[in-house]
Amino acid sequence: MNSIRDALACVGHPTGGSVLQNLFGYFVVPKEISVRDQLNRLSGKHFHVNVIRVAPEDFPAGSTQQICYSLQVTREIFGSVGLGIGRVLWWEISKDQAGSKAVIDSGGEGEDLTEDWTVPNDGLDLFVVRLINGAEGWSAVKGPCDKNDKGWTGSIVELYLNPTDSRDDDYAANGFAHEMGHYLGLKHIPDSGNFIGGNGSSNSWTGIKESQGRTMKRHCLVRDGCR
Repeated sequence: MNSIRDALACVGHPTGGSVLQNLFGYFVVPKEISVRDQLNRLSGKHFHVNVIRVAPEDFPAGSTQQICYSLQVTREIFGSVGLGIGRVLWWEISKDQAGSKAVIDSGGEGEDLTEDWTVPNDGLDLFVVRLINGAEGWSAVKGPCDKNDKGWTGSIVELYLNPTDSRDDDYAANGFAHEMGHYLGLKHIPDSGNFIGGNGSSNSWTGIKESQGRTMKRHCLVRDGCR
């Protein structure tokens, strides 16, 4: 794909608009980004993402930057095995609407959140919450494409912006890639350098195997490339 216009049409913005917001789905520039890389990734297998901020009234300053950074790092990890992220749309569940699910205290509560709130399109629903107690994220392994299914119909990640917390933007970025990787069919592996490795523990790891890319590309949310 050689045209920004064609790429914007590929992600559902046929009339054009902001390259940053419409082609990448970012409100701020998170780090160095490449339009050429994004065009190349849209030419191959890719999937769309819905970023759903849960109780954003409680999010600290810097949350938008961290989310955009995490998405870009995920793009780079997945892109190294030929899988792109296409359209990114942003949604919100207010604090009043979220109620007790503004903070996730268990896997059951997380599952309820993904059942109760979905976006009626073909994107992977990625719920961003301020805090998950007892875990670093939650997701089904090989989650469904039918969002009317019972059980997990999205992935949940948390922010790391507490000044007393040593976890940082790279840790958060690993969480985004890790949980979306689960949804697209990946299980934990023992490789401590892999983005979904350590048999479940998380860090700022970015390693990925070609076989993991092949597994994710077979998920029903993944689309063929645009030309």
